[in-house]
Amino acid sequence: MKKKFRNFSPWLKKSCGMTLDKVEIAVHLGDVPALVLGSKYGYTGNMERIIKSQVLGQDSGSYAYMMSQRIMQINPRHPMIVKLYELWQEDPDDQKSMDVAYTMCQSNMLSSGFSLGNPNEFNSKVKSLLMATIGLSDLEYNTLLDEIEIPLDDDEEEEEEEEGDDDDEEEERIEL
Repeated sequence: MKKKFRNFSPWLKKSCGMTLDKVEIAVHLGDVPALVLGSKYGYTGNMERIIKSQVLGQDSGSYAYMMSQRIMQINPRHPMIVKLYELWQEDPDDQKSMDVAYTMCQSNMLSSGFSLGNPNEFNSKVKSLLMATIGLSDLEYNTLLDEIEIPLDDDEEEEEEEEGDDDDEEEERIEL
Protein backbone atom coordinates (compact mmCIF):
# COMPACT_ATOMS: atom_id res chain seq x y z
CA MET A 1 0.00 0.00 0.00
CA LYS A 2 2.80 2.40 0.90
CA LYS A 3 4.56 1.69 -2.40
CA LYS A 4 1.40 2.60 -4.30
CA PHE A 5 1.20 6.01 -2.58
CA ARG A 6 4.96 6.69 -2.51
CA ASN A 7 4.87 9.38 -5.25
CA PHE A 8 1.34 10.53 -4.41
CA SER A 9 2.28 11.70 -0.91
CA PRO A 10 4.83 14.33 -2.04
CA TRP A 11 2.32 15.64 -4.63
CA LEU A 12 -0.34 15.89 -1.94
CA LYS A 13 2.07 17.71 0.38
CA LYS A 14 2.99 20.12 -2.41
CA SER A 15 -0.68 20.69 -3.30
CA CYS A 16 -1.49 21.54 0.31
CA GLY A 17 1.07 24.32 0.40
CA MET A 18 3.62 24.97 3.09
CA THR A 19 1.35 23.79 5.90
CA LEU A 20 2.44 20.13 6.14
CA ASP A 21 5.63 18.54 7.33
CA LYS A 22 4.75 15.17 5.80
CA VAL A 23 1.94 12.95 4.54
CA GLU A 24 1.48 9.46 5.98
CA ILE A 25 -0.68 6.47 5.09
CA ALA A 26 -2.96 5.44 7.97
CA VAL A 27 -5.38 2.55 7.85
CA HIS A 28 -6.93 3.22 11.28
CA LEU A 29 -8.96 6.28 10.21
CA GLY A 30 -12.21 4.39 9.58
CA ASP A 31 -14.62 6.48 7.48
CA VAL A 32 -12.49 9.66 7.56
CA PRO A 33 -10.58 10.47 4.34
CA ALA A 34 -7.77 12.37 6.06
CA LEU A 35 -6.66 13.88 9.34
CA VAL A 36 -4.15 16.60 10.19
CA LEU A 37 -2.19 16.18 13.42
CA GLY A 38 0.64 17.88 15.21
CA SER A 39 3.85 15.88 15.18
CA LYS A 40 5.12 14.06 18.25
CA TYR A 41 6.78 17.24 19.52
CA GLY A 42 4.61 19.78 17.70
CA TYR A 43 1.59 21.69 18.96
CA THR A 44 -1.98 20.53 18.56
CA GLY A 45 -4.43 22.90 16.87
CA ASN A 46 -5.89 23.94 20.21
CA MET A 47 -2.44 24.60 21.70
CA GLU A 48 -1.52 26.74 18.67
CA ARG A 49 -4.58 28.92 19.24
CA ILE A 50 -3.72 29.31 22.92
CA ILE A 51 -0.10 30.26 22.19
CA LYS A 52 -1.15 32.70 19.44
CA SER A 53 -3.48 34.44 21.86
CA GLN A 54 -0.65 35.00 24.34
CA VAL A 55 1.18 38.31 24.08
CA LEU A 56 4.68 36.87 23.99
CA GLY A 57 3.82 33.59 22.27
CA GLN A 58 4.38 34.83 18.74
CA ASP A 59 7.88 36.17 19.33
CA SER A 60 9.42 32.83 20.18
CA GLY A 61 11.51 31.08 17.52
CA SER A 62 10.43 27.71 18.87
CA TYR A 63 6.80 28.71 18.29
CA ALA A 64 7.33 28.88 14.52
CA TYR A 65 9.19 25.57 14.54
CA MET A 66 6.56 23.78 16.63
CA MET A 67 3.75 25.26 14.56
CA SER A 68 5.20 23.96 11.30
CA GLN A 69 5.26 20.35 12.49
CA ARG A 70 1.98 19.09 10.97
CA ILE A 71 1.33 15.64 9.62
CA MET A 72 -1.52 14.67 7.32
CA GLN A 73 -2.65 11.08 7.59
CA ILE A 74 -4.63 9.79 4.62
CA ASN A 75 -6.95 6.80 4.48
CA PRO A 76 -6.04 4.82 1.32
CA ARG A 77 -9.36 2.94 1.47
CA HIS A 78 -11.57 6.05 1.47
CA PRO A 79 -13.31 6.77 -1.88
CA MET A 80 -12.25 10.45 -1.82
CA ILE A 81 -8.55 9.55 -1.49
CA VAL A 82 -8.89 6.80 -4.12
CA LYS A 83 -10.53 9.24 -6.58
CA LEU A 84 -7.93 11.92 -5.87
CA TYR A 85 -5.21 9.31 -6.44
CA GLU A 86 -6.79 8.40 -9.80
CA LEU A 87 -7.01 12.08 -10.81
CA TRP A 88 -3.35 12.51 -9.87
CA GLN A 89 -2.37 9.48 -11.99
CA GLU A 90 -4.22 10.90 -15.01
CA ASP A 91 -2.59 14.32 -14.78
CA PRO A 92 -0.45 15.42 -11.82
CA ASP A 93 -0.51 19.03 -13.05
CA ASP A 94 -4.30 19.29 -13.28
CA GLN A 95 -5.37 22.43 -11.44
CA LYS A 96 -8.76 21.02 -10.43
CA SER A 97 -7.25 18.01 -8.66
CA MET A 98 -4.68 20.28 -6.99
CA ASP A 99 -7.52 22.54 -5.79
CA VAL A 100 -9.39 19.53 -4.42
CA ALA A 101 -6.26 18.36 -2.58
CA TYR A 102 -5.65 21.86 -1.19
CA THR A 103 -9.27 22.26 -0.06
CA MET A 104 -9.31 18.82 1.54
CA CYS A 105 -6.09 19.59 3.41
CA GLN A 106 -7.27 23.00 4.63
CA SER A 107 -10.71 21.73 5.68
CA ASN A 108 -9.04 18.89 7.61
CA MET A 109 -6.80 21.42 9.30
CA LEU A 110 -9.88 23.37 10.38
CA SER A 111 -11.63 20.28 11.68
CA SER A 112 -8.49 19.34 13.62
CA GLY A 113 -8.45 22.73 15.34
CA PHE A 114 -5.67 24.41 13.39
CA SER A 115 -6.08 27.88 11.94
CA LEU A 116 -5.69 28.62 8.24
CA GLY A 117 -2.53 30.31 7.08
CA ASN A 118 -4.25 32.13 4.22
CA PRO A 119 -8.06 32.23 4.50
CA ASN A 120 -8.40 34.24 1.27
CA GLU A 121 -6.65 31.55 -0.76
CA PHE A 122 -8.85 28.88 0.84
CA ASN A 123 -11.94 30.94 0.00
CA SER A 124 -10.77 31.32 -3.60
CA LYS A 125 -10.23 27.56 -3.99
CA VAL A 126 -13.65 26.76 -2.47
CA LYS A 127 -15.27 29.31 -4.81
CA SER A 128 -13.59 27.79 -7.88
CA LEU A 129 -14.64 24.27 -6.85
CA LEU A 130 -18.22 25.40 -6.27
CA MET A 131 -18.26 27.16 -9.64
CA ALA A 132 -16.95 24.02 -11.35
CA THR A 133 -19.53 21.88 -9.56
CA ILE A 134 -22.49 23.97 -10.70
CA GLY A 135 -21.00 24.65 -14.15
CA LEU A 136 -20.45 28.40 -13.78
CA SER A 137 -17.62 30.04 -15.74
CA ASP A 138 -15.52 32.98 -14.48
CA LEU A 139 -17.24 35.26 -16.98
CA GLU A 140 -20.69 34.23 -15.77
CA TYR A 141 -19.60 34.60 -12.14
CA ASN A 142 -18.32 38.13 -12.67
CA THR A 143 -21.28 39.33 -14.78
CA LEU A 144 -24.12 40.66 -12.70
CA LEU A 145 -27.67 40.18 -13.87
CA ASP A 146 -29.97 43.15 -14.48
CA GLU A 147 -31.40 44.71 -11.37
CA ILE A 148 -34.77 43.40 -10.37
CA GLU A 149 -37.48 44.99 -8.29
CA ILE A 150 -38.13 43.03 -5.16
CA PRO A 151 -41.81 43.08 -4.16
CA LEU A 152 -42.47 44.40 -0.67
CA ASP A 153 -43.97 42.19 2.01
CA ASP A 154 -47.39 43.12 3.40
CA ASP A 155 -45.76 44.34 6.62
CA GLU A 156 -43.36 46.63 4.75
CA GLU A 157 -46.20 48.09 2.68
CA GLU A 158 -48.15 48.92 5.87
CA GLU A 159 -45.08 50.57 7.38
CA GLU A 160 -44.60 52.73 4.27
CA GLU A 161 -48.27 53.75 4.34
CA GLU A 162 -47.98 54.70 8.03
CA GLU A 163 -44.83 56.71 7.33
CA GLY A 164 -46.67 58.47 4.52
CA ASP A 165 -49.53 59.33 6.91
CA ASP A 166 -47.04 60.77 9.41
CA ASP A 167 -45.52 63.00 6.69
CA ASP A 168 -48.98 64.39 5.83
CA GLU A 169 -49.64 65.24 9.50
CA GLU A 170 -46.31 67.07 9.77
CA GLU A 171 -47.11 69.07 6.62
CA GLU A 172 -50.52 70.02 8.06
CA ARG A 173 -48.94 71.25 11.28
CA ILE A 174 -46.52 73.40 9.39
CA GLU A 175 -49.29 75.01 7.37
CA LEU A 176 -51.19 76.24 10.46
